[in-house]
Amino acid sequence: MRYLMLCCLLVWGTAAMAQGLTQDEAERFIDSLPEATTLGQQLQESDKAEQFSQVMSPSKDKPYAPYTRGAAFMKMETPELYRTMGKIAEKHGFDSVESWARIGDRVMAAFMAIEVEKMPEASRKTAENMTPEMLDSMPANVRARIEGAMVMLAMTKTVSGADLTLMRKLAPRMRQQLGG
Repeated sequence: MRYLMLCCLLVWGTAAMAQGLTQDEAERFIDSLPEATTLGQQLQESDKAEQFSQVMSPSKDKPYAPYTRGAAFMKMETPELYRTMGKIAEKHGFDSVESWARIGDRVMAAFMAIEVEKMPEASRKTAENMTPEMLDSMPANVRARIEGAMVMLAMTKTVSGADLTLMRKLAPRMRQQLGG
């Protein structure tokens, strides 16, 4: 379930940067996931959980960069967790929480693009061809989820070929870290 939730949350990130990920960066990020996930669970169990959920939800009104958003939220709202995340990032060779988050957004975007490729073509086409009129006819909570999914699907199309090639090699390791 955690794997599925992460997949849904993270499919849509920011556009890939011009320079490709390095294998070292991606591996260090993947290696940090168990500790980062534990920290994220602490945040979800705190009194800031609802705010955090809103910040992390994909929206058509803002680019989706889950780790960057999460880091910014922790820095402002839970400084103690942010400091702990800083130690985790440093332990895994990152200069800062923010650099860890930027790499994480790219790793996850590429990973999710690979996962989306596995979806049936009809499912992808249905999401891509959703019209505003179709969305308007849906209950607000369903519409919000579908719009979020559309944002995430669109993001996966921006991943660079170099990032995809790298993550194809690392996808099994990523799945293992995510518990899937």
